[in-house]
Amino acid sequence: MGVGGAMVVGLPSLLAACGDSGSSGGNAATLRIGLTSEMDSLNPFVQQSAAAVIATHLLYPTLLRLEGDDFAVEPDLADDYEVAPDGRLITFTLKTTAKWSDGEPVTARDAAFTINMLVQHREGAAALLAQYVVGITEAEATDDETLVVRYSEPIANATGLLTRVVILPEHAWSEPASGDGAALKTVEFNEGTVCGGQFVLTKYTPKEIVLLEAHADWYGDKQSISTLGFVTFGAPDAMIKALESSEIDAVALLSPSTVGGSLDQLEGKGLTTDQAPGFVMNNVYFNVNPKKTQHRELLEPEVRRALSMGIDRERIVEVVLFGMGEPAGSLVYPAMGDWHDSSLVPDAFDVDGANEILDGLGFERGSDGIRMAGDEKMSYTVNLASGLAGGDRILQIISDGWTQLGVAVKPSTLDAAAMIDAISAPDGKYLTNDIAVWGFLPASPDPSAVLDHFITASIGGFNNCHYSDPEFDRMYDEQNATLDVDGRRRMVYDLQRRFFDARAMLALVYVNALAASGSKLTGYQMSGFGPFNAVSRDQVTQLRPA
Repeated sequence: MGVGGAMVVGLPSLLAACGDSGSSGGNAATLRIGLTSEMDSLNPFVQQSAAAVIATHLLYPTLLRLEGDDFAVEPDLADDYEVAPDGRLITFTLKTTAKWSDGEPVTARDAAFTINMLVQHREGAAALLAQYVVGITEAEATDDETLVVRYSEPIANATGLLTRVVILPEHAWSEPASGDGAALKTVEFNEGTVCGGQFVLTKYTPKEIVLLEAHADWYGDKQSISTLGFVTFGAPDAMIKALESSEIDAVALLSPSTVGGSLDQLEGKGLTTDQAPGFVMNNVYFNVNPKKTQHRELLEPEVRRALSMGIDRERIVEVVLFGMGEPAGSLVYPAMGDWHDSSLVPDAFDVDGANEILDGLGFERGSDGIRMAGDEKMSYTVNLASGLAGGDRILQIISDGWTQLGVAVKPSTLDAAAMIDAISAPDGKYLTNDIAVWGFLPASPDPSAVLDHFITASIGGFNNCHYSDPEFDRMYDEQNATLDVDGRRRMVYDLQRRFFDARAMLALVYVNALAASGSKLTGYQMSGFGPFNAVSRDQVTQLRPA
């Protein structure tokens, strides 16, 4: 449960637990962050929501982190590291001051345990995290301070990927990691959960409140934030009102549809705002599993191209994003800089051209105006993620366009867990789903963070299309092992083009990252991931009472 049009249990509980910003005395401060999307789980083996990933990365150490405008890799739990000339070995020297919240030391053995566990269970319980340990054969703690990570081949973004691996305490996670590791997905978080990052968990009400306190034995830079709380709101306007009245200090994962118009209106109410080209992209996913049992016409790329031409992306930008974004072509974001192929222009909204394609393929309209594909109407259940900001309006614009093509939409709005089940139904076989509308936020600014969603190995994880192309897989592996930046960039462009032409996923819009905060704290840092994200620690350590 979140906060609806009026405040209910979540916000008062957070306020009582956190107190007022800066009320802790001295230089200590509280930070109260509002969300409109639920934290589905703090468990890294099952979590899907971006907000949950942010919280988990505050609770656990990582060997490395990304900082600055260029997202440079910097040491975190590691004090130093060295990459071998052939790229097949990375040696880390860890800080000696780190402790878990139960007083046990954080050592290289915990890091080796975590990495080896992810490698062992990457096709099972750790499938969602498998992308971060690609190419790793083993991790070894040669002593408490030294970690050696070995690779079967060089990985271009190896250090960047390791910024995404939260180090877990072996003494707390070894039991659920045993056997097939299935118990990893059932680990529950509570006040006694052993943590070792910037914060420890002090209160957790799933899908409502997450309350953290500064970890006294954290190994990093001194920070002013002593208490940090996340609260979920059921309605965007309630969250904005709470920000205006200083009941929360800032918002995370703010979207244009949440703002409901220009950022200027928030600045006029005494709030500080910012925006930047973002790392959120909203998409249409087709099930392209060749074994799918219904609506097999969707396996034809030309059908998918026609449907793409039936989507008015410019209208989505105007109506849903209020101009704070742009139509999307490639699955690699413009915010990724030179990795983005700007020549991949999204299909223009062209009803006549789309109808000409469908007519040419022989899909005739029935008496009700809906086209027929054999004995089946081209009437599709479209699964819509309930947490997608502005998703209902996006789907309405899609439906309006497709209606003009003789294609009907039957909306089905689902939460994240139900979306995963529906997309992979039945039982992970990807047979009955047709179309889904969802968005994603990549784990890092490297292009592999989106390209790897669509390799065959990601089926069962983030590959919502069941896209399986051996040539795409080969090309992905080749670029991932290429250390020459210019050579790798050419390969990344080729991958973008191949996936664009397949149209298994239709990129709809790139959404700007937005920020809004009150006046009680200063030092907020903006990036394409927003002011609060899972790639940086400076997002919190740089905050100070105003």
